[in-house]
Amino acid sequence: MNILRQAALFSVIALLTACGGTESGNEVSLFPIKNYTEIQGEQICADILLKQPHSLLIVEDKLLINDRQVDSLMHMVDLKDNERFWRIAPVGQGPNDFLYLGNMQYDGKELMINDIQKGKFLYYNIEHGDILLDEAHLTHQDEFRLSGNVLAFGSGYVNGMPHGDKRLTLLDKEGKTTGEFGVYPGDTVGLHKDQDLSFTLRKPISLVVSPQRDKLAVTGITSDWLAFYHLNASGEPELVKQYYTFETENEFIAEYNGDQLAMFSVDKNDRTMETFGAIYSTNSYFYTIYKGKLMKEEPKPDDTCYLLQLTWDGKLQYAYLLHEMIDAFAVDEQRNCIYATYTAKDEDPVLLKYELK
Repeated sequence: MNILRQAALFSVIALLTACGGTESGNEVSLFPIKNYTEIQGEQICADILLKQPHSLLIVEDKLLINDRQVDSLMHMVDLKDNERFWRIAPVGQGPNDFLYLGNMQYDGKELMINDIQKGKFLYYNIEHGDILLDEAHLTHQDEFRLSGNVLAFGSGYVNGMPHGDKRLTLLDKEGKTTGEFGVYPGDTVGLHKDQDLSFTLRKPISLVVSPQRDKLAVTGITSDWLAFYHLNASGEPELVKQYYTFETENEFIAEYNGDQLAMFSVDKNDRTMETFGAIYSTNSYFYTIYKGKLMKEEPKPDDTCYLLQLTWDGKLQYAYLLHEMIDAFAVDEQRNCIYATYTAKDEDPVLLKYELK
């Protein structure tokens, strides 16, 4: 091995070793789940043609599916008759058109849709359960373009992209930073570019806000971090509960196969790796898909996963076992069921309905 290659190899190993966590969390991970109820999914709305569904949202008696097609961006399914559906949110530059949809939120009165490409957060009044995405029903809009997972929260917005030395950012209605909060478990000093945790803190996360926009849940995508925040009387987010396993003892192996550098990571502790998937919120509960695969477990041959129901104080209420690793879902607490999209290998996505027991 020549000197330059050897130096590069040692640099990579040093960097990867620095990224491993060394602190222990004061909570345990949610896994293993000992008590659960198995539920079966049934396909509905068989004629609907899904392409790449990103998110689902229940608005009154309608199910909205964010799914970009050539001429429109959303499906709307009638929950009173699961075989009726429409395509809405046409693609275009006009005042009633959309370019690329991001997050959707509904607080019981207004439907918020983020058109990422136009840089607009559009708020529509929902009258008598009718969803009309036109200027006549547009109550107001906030305009700013910002990368990251942005949701309406409190009197402004929250962004899941790191800013300064914290993990989450508060924004005003113009997209300007008004505050920052949250650190990854194990971090005691915050995020600094010249410290090891800068890499760890930038691990991807998912966010969901309660419909009343006063509570926030954060899940790790490549970690098993789950955190709950509530807005206090001053409108500031406070951590109420979090779960994680952070203590790791990584051994990194790097070797060359010809000119290709191959790297392997072995965690000596039984840390949860495959963790959270899609998430959803109602006023009463937070829901998440949870895989719960431990580091030392053999790969699971099927798509089984758990659907967890937790209070906004972080208390686990129920766990359901699903035999499909669903892409996205929405919970209908009025009808006691969930609607989900699922994509089997080499198949088009389908819409499923699960009755909750």
